[in-house]
Amino acid sequence: MKQEQPLISIAVITYNSSKYVLETLESAKSQTYQNIELIISDDCSTDETVNICKHWIEKNRSRFVRVELITADQNTGIAANCNRALRLMNGEWIKIIAGDDILFSRAIESHVEFVLRKEREGAAIVVSSVQFFKDTIENKLYVWPKFKFSNNLREQLRRQLVGSFIPAAGVFINRKILVNKFGGFNEKYPMFEDDPLWILFLTNGYRFHFNDEVLTGYRVHDDSTGGRGIFADSGSTVQVQFFNDVARVKNEISFPTMLKNRFYLEFLLCWTHFYILRKQLHTGNTFSNFFYKKVYGIIARLLW
Repeated sequence: MKQEQPLISIAVITYNSSKYVLETLESAKSQTYQNIELIISDDCSTDETVNICKHWIEKNRSRFVRVELITADQNTGIAANCNRALRLMNGEWIKIIAGDDILFSRAIESHVEFVLRKEREGAAIVVSSVQFFKDTIENKLYVWPKFKFSNNLREQLRRQLVGSFIPAAGVFINRKILVNKFGGFNEKYPMFEDDPLWILFLTNGYRFHFNDEVLTGYRVHDDSTGGRGIFADSGSTVQVQFFNDVARVKNEISFPTMLKNRFYLEFLLCWTHFYILRKQLHTGNTFSNFFYKKVYGIIARLLW
C-alpha cells in the first residue's frame, strides 16, 4: 500500500492485561500497513501491564509514526479509558483493540482499502469478520458473523437492540465523526462502552459497512469481563458492574428505542429474556437456575 495513505490510529486499551498484552502489541507491530500511530491507554492496572508496555515501547517505538502510553491514577472503566486514548489520536480512522485481543497482519490495510472503495457511500463505521478463540489463537471457536449480514439500517438497529450483535473487536471508525458528531464513548455506562455508541450511530442514520475479511481475533478467557460466563453462580466486582451497566443500557436506551421504532414483539421478548436472566443470576436454587436457563435459551432462539 502506498506511503501517502491516511494516518491510522491503533488504540490498545488495557487493564490488568499483563498475561496477553505483548501478543496484542506484537500484532499491532506486525501490520502490513505502515502509516500508524499507536496509543496505549491503561486504566490503573495493578499488575505488570504498564511496565511490560514501557519496555516494549523502548524496543519498538521506531515502527510507528508516534507512540503514546497513558496511565490513570484510578480505575474509571472501559468507556473513559477509550476516551483518554481518543483525545490523543490524530488518525483519520481509528482501530480500538483490547489488551487481550489480536489484530491479524492485514487488519489495517484491509480496512483502509475497504473505506477508500466505500468513500462515495460516506462510510463512517465499518465492522470486519472476527475470529473468536479460547485462550490461544490455535483454539478457534467460531467466526462472526454466523448469519447473513444485512446492509439494511433498520435491520441492523433491530439486531443491535435485540442482541448487541456488533463485536467491538471488529469495528473501524472515522475519528472526526466519532468525536465531532457523537463526542466519543458514553461514560455514563463505564463497563459497557460499545452498545450505547453503536445504537447512537444507527439511530442517527449511520449503518455499519461490512468488511467480510477476518481481521481480528477476540480472546475468550476466564479473566475477561464476562469470562466466567453469563450464567456464573456468583460474579466478581467487575462482573457485577458490567451487568449493572447492561441493565441500565437496556432500560434507558434499548427498550425505549425498541418502542419508538415499533419493535413491539422484540421488546416483549427482550424484556422477558432479560428478566429471566436477572432472576437466574441472582437465585441460588439449582432447580430454578436450570429452569431459568432453559427458558432463557428458548426465548433467545425466538429472538434470532
